[in-house]
Amino acid sequence: MAVKKKAAKRAKRARPRGAALKAHARVVLDRLLAEYPNAHCALDFTNAYQLLAATILSAQCTDKRVNMVTPTLFARYPNAEALAAAKQEDVEEIIKTTGFFRNKAKSLIGMATALLEHHGGEVPADMDALVKLPGVGRKTANVILGNAFGRNDGIVVDTHVTRLSNRLGLATWLVNPSHPLLARVTVNRFWQMYFGTGIVKTVEDFGSQGEAPSNQDLLDWLATEFTRTRWDIKAIQKTIVMSATYRQTSKAPQDLIQKDPENRLLARGPRTRLAAQTVRDQALAMAGLLVNKVGGPSVKPYQPPGLWEELADETYVQEHGDNLYRRSLYTFWRRTMPPPSMANFDASSREAHVVRQNVTNTPLQALNLMNDVQFLEAARMMAERVMKAGGVRPEERIAYAFRLATGRLPNANERDLLLKFFTFQRDAFVARPGDAVKYLAQGERRRDETLNPTELAAYATLSSFILNLDETITKG
Repeated sequence: MAVKKKAAKRAKRARPRGAALKAHARVVLDRLLAEYPNAHCALDFTNAYQLLAATILSAQCTDKRVNMVTPTLFARYPNAEALAAAKQEDVEEIIKTTGFFRNKAKSLIGMATALLEHHGGEVPADMDALVKLPGVGRKTANVILGNAFGRNDGIVVDTHVTRLSNRLGLATWLVNPSHPLLARVTVNRFWQMYFGTGIVKTVEDFGSQGEAPSNQDLLDWLATEFTRTRWDIKAIQKTIVMSATYRQTSKAPQDLIQKDPENRLLARGPRTRLAAQTVRDQALAMAGLLVNKVGGPSVKPYQPPGLWEELADETYVQEHGDNLYRRSLYTFWRRTMPPPSMANFDASSREAHVVRQNVTNTPLQALNLMNDVQFLEAARMMAERVMKAGGVRPEERIAYAFRLATGRLPNANERDLLLKFFTFQRDAFVARPGDAVKYLAQGERRRDETLNPTELAAYATLSSFILNLDETITKG
């Protein structure tokens, strides 16, 4: 009787190695290879337990243990014929030897059997269900905070092997419309970029320690709109900037500012200081110096001498030509010594990932705008642009320069103040023409010799004054 039971068990174990399971394996593998023709981890297996290994390898080809299995299998079974004649015990021995199936409850053949039985012996049409293997329920435990030994019963989690366990699978899972987190986090960061504060203020923490959203319905609508438009970043940006909320004036009565200093109620338009990179790029753009080339290596623009030598035995070698005027995105960044101009405007040191930066207002920022070679050169080039395209009379040129920087024309009081400042500077340079030439020598870009140097120097100081306005470096 015992012999018959053992024989029946052996026959039952051998059943999955029959023609039906091999045919099923062939169809499954063909679909896998059709969907992933370039899958470098998918092997041409022709029987059930080899199919299972192929599925695992296709799904987890970045796992170090799997990479140990692959060359061993290739060495032992170099072609499909060898795989078809392989014995189950030999394949399992290779897997177990490398440690991949150590501490696993089911063998390869058992998992392959579960795959077939799970689908009723038929090949499902859904690829996600096709390669998902039912696993053994794993019981979890809840650990009481502050008491490592105080545990209570948790829940039973169904474990399975799936093809979505590699980086492509992670990306597919993240952008799945039923996954709510990525869309909410992304639109919240967009909102912070425009309004200074995210709908969830703690943009770096959406967990239980983070702050609750100020407007849950708005966050949900933006997230669903983002996924509805198939993650169209330009479309969601356009939606935000064309909204009535964003187009409000930033002016507000004092009592409203006291009630809602951070504008969480969105009763007024945003007013935020520009980012460090944007402050520099804006000045270069107004001067006509900004190089819009895309891509390429990092560049090393102007920087005060001797900074690197103080911290390391290395010398900063400044570049020349167009590399001095490329977007700040391409500025070479040393974590132990970031560009001082950007550090003054609260740029991250990049020693750690930062998604919410603190905004400060310090005298160093004004000194930076008025004395940094990059901004002095930008002011001179802006002055040349004003003298050539802003008209003939000083009033016309002042209005042109002010509108170039702020996007609006100056009112009467602002125009009179700027005109007095320009007149004072022009008279000072007329009295000391040598100072005008010295002032215009800042930077590598040569000045236009056809323009009057004293008048150009006066307009350059006026442009520097305008570049230093709070309205110029503040949005709103």
